Amino acid sequence: MGLKSLLNEASPQRICWDILQIASGSITAFFLPYCLLSPSTSQQQWDLWITLSVIGLLDAAIQLQTPYEARGEIETSPTKIRQHYYSTWLASDLIGNFGTFAISLMPWAGCLQLLRSSQVFRVLSKWENLQTTSPLLLRICRYSFALLMITNWISAAWLWIGLNEKSEASWIARAGLQSHSHAKQYLMSVYWSVTTLASVGYGDITPKTNLEIIAAILVMGAGVLLFAFAIGNVVAFVRQLDNGKSEYRIREAGMRRYLSFNGVTPETLSRLRRFSDYRWGQSQGVDPNQIIRELPASIQSEVLTEILQRSIQHVPLFQHAPVALRNRLLILLRPQIYPPGTSILEADEPGNEIVFITHGLAALETTEAIEDEAIEFRPGEYFGDLSFFLKEVRNSSVVAKTYVEAFILQRDLFDNLMKQDSRLHAVLQAMASGQSSRNQLLLMAGVII
Repeated sequence: MGLKSLLNEASPQRICWDILQIASGSITAFFLPYCLLSPSTSQQQWDLWITLSVIGLLDAAIQLQTPYEARGEIETSPTKIRQHYYSTWLASDLIGNFGTFAISLMPWAGCLQLLRSSQVFRVLSKWENLQTTSPLLLRICRYSFALLMITNWISAAWLWIGLNEKSEASWIARAGLQSHSHAKQYLMSVYWSVTTLASVGYGDITPKTNLEIIAAILVMGAGVLLFAFAIGNVVAFVRQLDNGKSEYRIREAGMRRYLSFNGVTPETLSRLRRFSDYRWGQSQGVDPNQIIRELPASIQSEVLTEILQRSIQHVPLFQHAPVALRNRLLILLRPQIYPPGTSILEADEPGNEIVFITHGLAALETTEAIEDEAIEFRPGEYFGDLSFFLKEVRNSSVVAKTYVEAFILQRDLFDNLMKQDSRLHAVLQAMASGQSSRNQLLLMAGVII
């Protein structure tokens, strides 16, 4: 595992390292309070905390060299990286990891290791910013971890109160748990914490001493806040899970009622519903045209190049064009979706479009005898170039056999580019010698699309 890979926050090696930090923080958050209150500490437990502290200090060294993202830019200056880390996580990392080595001098320093739990929130927040995983899932994980961690720490505090009160007055004595194991006592303290936070309070473990009453009041107050916070987050989670689909359903239902009232047949309404559901499933209510238009020109061409990578490799227009001209051509493309049975290109119309398929299956409708490979068009293939460049009227149609997603190049935009960039003339001349075998078959059969 090279250091260079670890410094890249999106690399598989760094993700594995971050998962290790989540495991370290989780073990600290949930197991350390149990060990701190245990009457005896084994050598294995001591070795575990030493190991986790060493891992934490190694992570601090990595953080000191890791570029970070600020306002959409990656900051690689070593000085600024160090300053950023100093102002954010340095204090908690050093205190949390050096707390292990200070236990021999100050027994209470073991509690400082709980700061290591912050590693979990740091990693989850970073992943959410990188948007490599569902933000909703990460928010649920972060909230669940915080809730469980708070519950566990309250349980540890309640057990500490029971262990440090006078034996005959403590809740442990009243519950008859003096002779039980440490694990049983801890389990009962977790039980009390959960029932109190949830405002259930069965009454089998109740506060009697002043310290227990104060602790119970604080825990009940925390429970009210946590409950309100939980309700708010659950509502937000449900809204995000719905992702606007309820509004979409209401809008589509209203549109279908209007169309039905104005005489549209149930068969057509059914086709419309299926098309709307498909479009929603592909775009989640987002307009692809709007998304691409709002991107900067350089990113537009990059995104379209990746979407149409296979098509571009086989299109002479893009093969012969210089990179800058190719990018300008790509920006002119317009995304479109066609339902099954829809004509993509109609016969007896001027050839003003070239269609590049990215998803689905389309087929040529003609009475001429043509080989099968010239009739069907699949993702990565294109058609309409014959009539487009020959400036002829199409004599055959192309129909969508399944849902077809495509990008359209229109003549008016193409002609404008032709006037602006003289290099396009040379590209068209170079294309003339590179006609595909499919186009040759179509021309021999007298088909122009």
